[in-house]
Formats: sequence, C-alpha cells, structure tokens
Amino acid sequence: MAVSVLLLVHDDPDVLDWLTTLFEANGFEVIIGATALAAHAKLERTEVSAILAGWDVGGGAGEKLYDWALTHKPSLLRRFLVLADNPEHEQIAAERDLVAIASTDYESLLHWVQEADKAPLSSSVDFELVTEEPIAVLIVDGDPRQTLLIRDILSTYGFVIKTASNAQEAIDALEKGLVNGSIEVILSEWHLENDGGEQLYQWLVTHHPNALDRCLFISGGSLKPIRELTPEVACYAKGQDSKIIVAAITRAARHGREPSVPPANRM
Repeated sequence: MAVSVLLLVHDDPDVLDWLTTLFEANGFEVIIGATALAAHAKLERTEVSAILAGWDVGGGAGEKLYDWALTHKPSLLRRFLVLADNPEHEQIAAERDLVAIASTDYESLLHWVQEADKAPLSSSVDFELVTEEPIAVLIVDGDPRQTLLIRDILSTYGFVIKTASNAQEAIDALEKGLVNGSIEVILSEWHLENDGGEQLYQWLVTHHPNALDRCLFISGGSLKPIRELTPEVACYAKGQDSKIIVAAITRAARHGREPSVPPANRM
C-alpha cells in the first residue's frame, strides 16, 4: 500500500518536529521545504496529498509557493493549507479561498490532511478546446498580479486576452467587443471595487442578455449569494484547477459561436 506524502513548508524547528511527529504517527511520509525553492524542487519530483505552509516563513516561502502553484500547478491549491498563527494569515488565506489552521491545532490539521488525502491527485475534467480560431476572453480584475497570473495561464491554451481593472473599463470594452466579436467570453472577479461585479452583471442583463451565458464570475468568498443574485451566470471559486476554468470558457465560447435558429424553425 502506497504511503501518502505531505509537504511541510516551515523554518521553525519546533513546528517541524511537532508536525512531522504527528503526521508520521498517522501513517504519512513527511517531506520538508524550508524555502520556496526547496519546496518547488520537492513538488517537481513527488506527488503530495497535502501542503502545509507557513505564509511568510523562510523569506515568504508560503506566499511564493502559492504563486508558483497558481501559475504552474493550480490543482495543488485544493491541497494547500496555510499554517495560520495570527489573524493576518487567516485573512490572507480567506482572500485566496485557502484553508487556514493554527499550527498548534493538531486535531484540525490531521482531519483536514486526511480528507485531502481521500481526493484524487489529479483532475478528471475532460474537455476539447475550440480549434477553429482562438477564443477571445476579457479578464476583469482589480488586482494587477491576479490579472497577470490568470492571463498567463489562459494564454498557454491559446486564448486571446484583453483585460479591464474595473466594471466601467469592462463595460467600455464590451460595448464594442460583444458587437464585433472581438470579445467572446467574460471572466470577471465578482468583488470589484464599488460593487463592480453586480454593476457589470446588471449592465449585461439590460444591454446584452444574450451574453449572460458567456460571462463567468470568480470569487474568493462565498459563492452562494452570488449564484442567488446571478442565476444565469456561472460562478467559480478562486483556486480551481485551471482545467475547470478552461473547460468553462470553452463551453461558453461554443455557445456564442453556435448559429442562432430562426423562431419559425424551432421545434
């Protein structure tokens, strides 16, 4: 029977000793990365069931590892836990849709890792990209770093990317882009400044309701109230496996490319 592997990212000898003992006693193999570079090297060679990382240890190893996973291996984010020993780290984790647990809360840590270990190591999402021509996507996000990361990930799939930092910039781009076809799919953060996500949604409802099935919202917070307010629009949690978002964008683009059927010819 294969032994499940846990990556522990920390530079405090006591924390490393306590947690290594805890998880080894419960059947896990523990590998340690005291820096982001060391952690990257371990992940390149080893499939892990979970990552427990101090956010700002070792010169910001946890944060650097998160950024690396977001760009290169988003599926790992479902297995990424922030070892949060102060409220700031809990807030950081919440903003990124990550779990945060204190390094001394052994019972909760063990339970979370055991649950993560039950999930498949890789995504089983299958999809085919639209290949006739590239898909044109508008990314709407007020965080330049997040925009860059999403753009880089989607560009690797051959998408043509445009960006906007707020709802008004997005609306200005969509007024022409939805008409001339230079924008096919909208991928927008919901929590834009001044309730911008809701503003963008209401503008689409009023001016381009036929484009609602080509708008995808993402959020680091709870999705339930967003889905209740925007029932026609798909909504996804941040930190998803990139294949899930790519598949959703591809399906949305197909909807826009399907020829409309005249009412008299519909069954």
